[in-house]
Amino acid sequence: MIENRTMNTARSASGKTEVVPTIAALERHLEDIRKRELARLRARLGTLTCEQELAIVGLTCRLINTIGETAAITLRSAAEEPHSDKVVELVRRLFNLNNLAAADGP
Repeated sequence: MIENRTMNTARSASGKTEVVPTIAALERHLEDIRKRELARLRARLGTLTCEQELAIVGLTCRLINTIGETAAITLRSAAEEPHSDKVVELVRRLFNLNNLAAADGP
């Protein structure tokens, strides 16, 4: 019984320490997606007016900020709960952040 509590506490602490790096990795990942999709769109549409460019950039920024902020709020609140490591792992798996970290490597 005590061993289980110790393991759960260790896992929970691990989840808490991974919240900030996970949020940062998610923000980088979403920004990378945004930039790739903007490049694809620009190639397809050709020359855009300044107004069009600003509208498209603004829209894509709002989209990734909304998605990222929702995930960040969930992660921060989970950090205060038991089993926060499971929430962190779910977000990392959902957005494929584990594979990105491995690809970036040291």
